[in-house]
Amino acid sequence: MSKVSRFVLAATFVLAAGGCSTAVQGTPTTAPSAPPTSVANPLASLKPCDLLEQVLQGLDYPPVAPDIVNKKLACSTHKPDGSDVMLLLNPDIPFTETPTNSGSSKVGTVNGRRALQMSDLGKVKGGCAIRLEVKPQANALLTAVSNTTAAEDCQLADQLATRLEPMLPRG
Repeated sequence: MSKVSRFVLAATFVLAAGGCSTAVQGTPTTAPSAPPTSVANPLASLKPCDLLEQVLQGLDYPPVAPDIVNKKLACSTHKPDGSDVMLLLNPDIPFTETPTNSGSSKVGTVNGRRALQMSDLGKVKGGCAIRLEVKPQANALLTAVSNTTAAEDCQLADQLATRLEPMLPRG
């Protein structure tokens, strides 16, 4: 599988990771007005490329760029050896401990922040994503995909999530 195909597949997983919902019974009503932007979107002041650039500092990755899938909320970089890293900010999607892949997953924390690690991302060989909670109703998803194993991708994703976590707002 080509590097671009692997990354597009991983990016598709990433977008799907935050977009699942369930039907709710009841009668629709008008929602109350949204709280101020800082509460409604705790990620509003963050730029994914600035964050990813800081997270990757000193790790010999090429410059980051807005991702082809979502230029406003996602940023990625690609090494010639096939290692891809992407950060997606999900401002309107609450953190969930429910995995969105058929591979393995584990719930835990990164520096005390709730996190979900998901590995074996579909048809990609290996791959690992870590979803970090950003209260009140958001999450950040960091994905690492390479030509190695899911275990190695998860080691990198863990290292990067540990660097990213202090940069995210606390609710």
